[in-house]
Amino acid sequence: MVQGKLLSDLDLTVRTKAREQLLELAQGELRPNVDSCVTEQLDSERWQGVEQAIILAVQLQDRSRCKKLISLLDHPRPDVNIHAGWGLMELADEPEILAAMVPHAEKLTAQLEPASTVLPKHDIIRLSFLFEAFGRNRYEPSLGMLYKYIPKDNFKMGNLSRASAIWAIGKMKADVDDPELRVRFQERITDLPPMNPENYLVRYACIVALGRFGYRDSKEIAGRHVHEDRNPLGYASKWAIEQIDRMGK
Repeated sequence: MVQGKLLSDLDLTVRTKAREQLLELAQGELRPNVDSCVTEQLDSERWQGVEQAIILAVQLQDRSRCKKLISLLDHPRPDVNIHAGWGLMELADEPEILAAMVPHAEKLTAQLEPASTVLPKHDIIRLSFLFEAFGRNRYEPSLGMLYKYIPKDNFKMGNLSRASAIWAIGKMKADVDDPELRVRFQERITDLPPMNPENYLVRYACIVALGRFGYRDSKEIAGRHVHEDRNPLGYASKWAIEQIDRMGK
């Protein structure tokens, strides 16, 4: 199909239009042809085609592509490996696939643990997508790794990745009474020294997690920003208080 070839066009407008047309064609009897185009482009040497094929696979909710996406996590082009992580966040829902994603996340985690290491932004973004996939699916075998992202520790584990890890932990532990974990999240929210205060995104994720847990012992700290209008932390605090009042644990 001509549209399939155009997925790798150098012009973003052209390849975006081609993808939109293929998505429309896939709603009818030409779906097998579209699937063939996706397969061809996922194996292409041109990153533009690979990127668009990933997006199209997600739009088609084609979970059969997950194994290929795992292999693309190591693609040298950030446009591709970030989209591969995003694609897995959207599509991965089987334990076998989630387990196969863990080694990649563990590799990046090991690179972050030495205080002297700073990963490129695209690695942190990709890692965050994987963590959110673990959280969405409540994939508990990843918990040991995710806990490493709670401490501030001079921010060495990355702020976006820490926020995503805490969000994922909150999803997994929502039905578990874990007072120690609640205290750890409360400490992150209140860690606001004049120098090097806790990151904004991390505090937001902790507030959301405490709201999801629903325990009254967290209400005061989770709701500390409740009076802040037009502020994401304020919105998070209001939501958290509503959840805690509703569950009343």
